[in-house]
Amino acid sequence: MKVYIDLMTSFFARIFSVVIALIQSIILAHYLLPKGRGELASIMYFPTIISSFSHFGVHWAIIYYLRTERQNKDTILKLGFSIFFILTLVSFLFTFFLGLIFYRRIFTSLPKISILISSLFILPLMFENLSKAIFRGTQRIIYTNLFQIVKAFSIFAIIFISILIFKPSVVVITFLMLTIQSLVIFVSIFFSYKGLKPTLIIEKDYYLKMFKYGLKMYAFSMFLSLCYRMDIGIIKYFRSFEEVGYYVTSVSLAEVLWNIPNIVSFVLFPYVVGSSTEDQNIITTKMSRFSAFVVGIGCILLAIFSKFLIVFLYGKEFLNSVLPLIILLPGIFSISIQQILGADISGRGYPGIVAKATFLGFFSNLILNILLIPKFGITAASFSSSISYTLIAIMLIYSFKKISKEKISNLFIL
Repeated sequence: MKVYIDLMTSFFARIFSVVIALIQSIILAHYLLPKGRGELASIMYFPTIISSFSHFGVHWAIIYYLRTERQNKDTILKLGFSIFFILTLVSFLFTFFLGLIFYRRIFTSLPKISILISSLFILPLMFENLSKAIFRGTQRIIYTNLFQIVKAFSIFAIIFISILIFKPSVVVITFLMLTIQSLVIFVSIFFSYKGLKPTLIIEKDYYLKMFKYGLKMYAFSMFLSLCYRMDIGIIKYFRSFEEVGYYVTSVSLAEVLWNIPNIVSFVLFPYVVGSSTEDQNIITTKMSRFSAFVVGIGCILLAIFSKFLIVFLYGKEFLNSVLPLIILLPGIFSISIQQILGADISGRGYPGIVAKATFLGFFSNLILNILLIPKFGITAASFSSSISYTLIAIMLIYSFKKISKEKISNLFIL
């Protein structure tokens, strides 16, 4: 079945990219040293943050309407290009002006050309969302995975070769990264449109329709992202940098497991959209059981070997990360269900339900963190996260049961 091929290639592409990124970061750390690494991070700071917020969920809408209105495929593709062109232009200008305003704070010793390079990164970062959306909406996920592998390897290769040959500066390294990434994304856009020329068109009703769906998905992803990340900021505010280090270590190990439901939901969403209710139920329950089983086993093993892994990977200095990691694991298991059902319910045309659930999870996490972290520290942060992730999962399980008429046990029992 094609969905399982897409799932396997997505796992491979993610693992390959993570390994290449790790090797690349080690090489850059040795070559650039802490100061250079900081400068590279500074150049990438604004485009990375802004591109993650400035798509307004339109790429989700493109996937949804490519699957549900296949007869209007050419119109949707042209509209997608038009919307992303406008959003990218606005994001580029915004990033450039932010760079000028915060030049002394962010770029400091770097030449002013670094502001332009930083701003230009918006282009490949934004249009990568578009190409991925089209490949997913037309069920060519294997192309998304292929270009992910090509991009990761190409950037690694150009950095490695340039360091060997001519010892580039930080600015030159970022320019080379920008050039390679832009070329790969340009080719991916060419392949995603498959003979159809990307053009700018204005369709007011369609614009509103796509933004209406996209903004609900945008709210869902933003609240979920905040729910996952805001505790680090609260720990910084109330406690010490040392505790932040312990907590980030716990989270980094836990993130290994939540990559599994992330990949599954990435593949699941376009398959759910446009399928019959029976097919939706079959594929979602299968994916849910797979995710819950694999992540569940992973959580048990991580709990048993948490102390050994932390000491082996990070040293005895990080033993205080063990308890927060164990407390976080029930929440990680909840994510294994939460991500799958979020993709299913959104794919059935109810993104608002998912947005409401994630908002309540975010709000509960925020309140618990503010109340508990000042007194109990990072164990409270893990506890708050587990409670909020589980709350989101429970609400989505209830909604899925109501919409699909499936038994809850079908989501867990093999």
